[in-house]
Amino acid sequence: MIRGHDMFSPLDQPIPELVAELEAEIARLERVARRQSTVLVVDDMQTMRLLLAQALKSAGFNDILRASDGESGWKMLQEQDCDLALVDWNMPRLDGLALLDRVRYDARLKDLVFILVTAEHLDLKVMQAAEESQDAYLTKPVSADKLIRRLEVILERRLTLARALKLEALGQVDRAIEEFMAAAANRPRLRWPFFGLGGLLHRQGRMQEAERCYRRVLELDPEALGALVELGRLKEDQGLVEEGRQLYQEALAQNPRLFRAYDALALSLSNQGRDQEALKVLEEAMAEQGGENALRQEILGRLRYNQSQYAGAEAALAKSLALKPRHHPSDKNLLLARSRLAQGRIAEALPAIQEAIKASQAEDNLQNRLDAMLLLGAAHLRAGQTEQAQKVWEDLEDPRFWPGGVPPFSAAAWQRELGGIYLATGHEQAALERFSQSLALAPGDQANQEAVAQLCQDLGRPEVMERALAQQNVTRRGQVEMHSRRGLELVAVGCYAEAEAEYQMGLALDPDSGRLRFNLGKLQYRLGRHEEALRTLVLAARQGLQQGDWDLVGETARLFASLGRSGEARALINQCLAIDPGNRQLSAVLDALL
Repeated sequence: MIRGHDMFSPLDQPIPELVAELEAEIARLERVARRQSTVLVVDDMQTMRLLLAQALKSAGFNDILRASDGESGWKMLQEQDCDLALVDWNMPRLDGLALLDRVRYDARLKDLVFILVTAEHLDLKVMQAAEESQDAYLTKPVSADKLIRRLEVILERRLTLARALKLEALGQVDRAIEEFMAAAANRPRLRWPFFGLGGLLHRQGRMQEAERCYRRVLELDPEALGALVELGRLKEDQGLVEEGRQLYQEALAQNPRLFRAYDALALSLSNQGRDQEALKVLEEAMAEQGGENALRQEILGRLRYNQSQYAGAEAALAKSLALKPRHHPSDKNLLLARSRLAQGRIAEALPAIQEAIKASQAEDNLQNRLDAMLLLGAAHLRAGQTEQAQKVWEDLEDPRFWPGGVPPFSAAAWQRELGGIYLATGHEQAALERFSQSLALAPGDQANQEAVAQLCQDLGRPEVMERALAQQNVTRRGQVEMHSRRGLELVAVGCYAEAEAEYQMGLALDPDSGRLRFNLGKLQYRLGRHEEALRTLVLAARQGLQQGDWDLVGETARLFASLGRSGEARALINQCLAIDPGNRQLSAVLDALL
């Protein structure tokens, strides 16, 4: 299964955040409608900048900025409060589509009204633009009348959509429906109100009503094949998967360059594990000149990777990043790095991993950040750079590395993950140590044990699991001793709370450790928790008796005596002597107590 199309529900984000964004968008659109906006014109030809500015003035705009290329335009957009941009398609330094991409991925500018201006007609670029997120494109020459008409359509559509979505987010679905119905009543031949209403009803689970909306679009314009694609998605959500696919294929039969239909069909197939068929569908789209789309290239890259076509996956992901570097950057760089590693090109994978780390931090994506760091460590191991890998692990284990100081993994899961990486990179002994630590850290955790076994099985080394199981007891004893030692060291410097935490961690690993419990009891008594301490010491003594640890029993008896509980101390020693009558050490302790 691969990542879905960007046709996600806008209601997936938190409602207060969505409502605030929509209110800001509505305010921007209303400023444009009132002609109270600053407008940016971007064109590399001075005469065109002048003509576009004149058209804007005739349309009622007074505050007009001009830029001669995309980079200059981008700088102005960052510095000025613009609500509308008219941007030439073909420019040096940064073309119109690249500038559009920056705008749509900028939190402050993403709802800017963006109109592409071009002399191009029905060629590859126009097909590409039809899939982009501009509000419209105008062909030159641009007159004031043409601009005004186009703006009216844009503003009516976007204001209706934004207002309806805000109402839907606030739970006022009936009022949201009224927004679309009013637009349809005002302009009964328009398609977009029925498209928008269909989407709203689909999200609300009102499938039959949504279907009627899409059918109405097709009645208004039989060539509005996007409605067939939406009908297909609706059918799939109703469980009618084959019927949905037939609708995608019907759309493609009428227009072999309706690329969103290829995407929908490919995703439908992939979601049922039919990646090879999905890959074939997307390759058909590429043959129809559908390669200039970042999301399609990303999906193609994932499908090729799943089919072990690593060179093809690399090419598609690199193309996707070149087309839209800000679109899913951590996801794409991660898979790009994996594709290169699968081809044995470690040095070339490292820059992609670093980009994934940087992008995941910017996105606040903890899972991708963890995955990228793990991949970095694995790449170092494959290159024989064990010290660099160890440094990566140390960074990940440091709580300061993570927001809130909490790593997004348990200790057992962490050791299991590292074990898998070491085993996959040919470091068997290190893998064995990590797996045994994971098992020791989670005694009795069947899910963890099964996960370790599955890792070993997947890597073709099931025998490593058996060895890890055999070694886990040794590992656990070592860890318990470590916690005991740390606890004693902390007590020596007066860090009692930290010492108690160490003792408790040790007992979590081995609840039968009488010596660790004895140390805990002494600490509890020192902290003034006498009743709790006595209960702990009694349990330590019982464990000493059960395990035949006479040294521990003797120490516990002497401690009882020092606490004024000589009777209990003598009774404890007598119990031991009943088991081992000839034990001189215990007899000496008893003599000292008499």
